[in-house]
Amino acid sequence: MTPMQPVATSPPDYPVLPAANRHWLTPLYDLRCEAMGLGRRFRRDVLARLALGRDERLIDVGCGTGRLLAEAALSHPGVAAVGIDPDPGVLAIAARHLARWRGRVALHAARAEALPLPDGTFDAAVSSLAFHHLPTPAKRAALREIRRVLRPGGRLLLVDFAATAGHRPPWWLRAIESVEYAADQYRGRLPEYLAAGFIDIRCVHRRWPSVEYLPAEKPAPAGEHGPRWQ
Repeated sequence: MTPMQPVATSPPDYPVLPAANRHWLTPLYDLRCEAMGLGRRFRRDVLARLALGRDERLIDVGCGTGRLLAEAALSHPGVAAVGIDPDPGVLAIAARHLARWRGRVALHAARAEALPLPDGTFDAAVSSLAFHHLPTPAKRAALREIRRVLRPGGRLLLVDFAATAGHRPPWWLRAIESVEYAADQYRGRLPEYLAAGFIDIRCVHRRWPSVEYLPAEKPAPAGEHGPRWQ
């Protein structure tokens, strides 16, 4: 694995939103997730749905504080992983959380739409509560990049806040998050964006907090087995 030393890339052409919407709140991000019902139980649910196999390679796009990667490293000893996030501050926290798995988990300071990784490198990709921080063009570009770095037949699990009947973020989310880029989620557009390069897209809703799981697959050559979904 690459050493766990973030590698800087060129800055994005849009404001990078920190994990907790304000840089000074970043150290409190994990506590806030736990209070919202998006803590350890939620991370375990994400990993169960991802259904990692032995010795697979995983990329977490928008890894934040690295808690999901730490859970994956703990529960799947053969898995090697890479975490991507554009915020050096949150990556510094992630590096502390992942220090014990330094040989198996690498971190890169990079944008989701410009992954500094070779084609066909990963068996599985996950992005959890990160896509609402990206404007529409960046979402589309990020999905193209994720598809590029997945092997044929590789799988993506995209997890984010769910569409609502009024196509507006709920009041509680507007109170604590920047929702400038979240309109795609609340209009149910993410499956459409996934369909541009992925197949077998499904949507599973979780009631509280309102989150949707979107599993999808990168097309594989005829006759090859696709991924295993939970």
